[in-house]
Amino acid sequence: MADGEYFIPEVLRSAKAMNGALELVEPLLVGGKRDIAGNVIIGTVDGDIHDIGKNLVAMLLKGNGFIVHDLGVSIPAAKFVEAAKGIDGKVILGMSALITPVLDEMRR
Repeated sequence: MADGEYFIPEVLRSAKAMNGALELVEPLLVGGKRDIAGNVIIGTVDGDIHDIGKNLVAMLLKGNGFIVHDLGVSIPAAKFVEAAKGIDGKVILGMSALITPVLDEMRR
């Protein structure tokens, strides 16, 4: 909006449309067989439920040969650690956050 005001129903509708678009685009980006590039654990940190950016990154990583373990949204630090311990070898950890109050959770 030109005046900088947004209404929650409009924002939610936009997010739903974006998630629908991601479902259509993902098969095109992920494509066929690729060599495995490594493992990535990804999730939105505890206290944050925003996931559009996380979903885009996960999709691009899959498309480039990574095995992506998407933990979801509002994930406590202990769950990230637990997931990493369950994977042999090197792991890339991707923690998503859109709101600043959860930055302390990322440090944990």
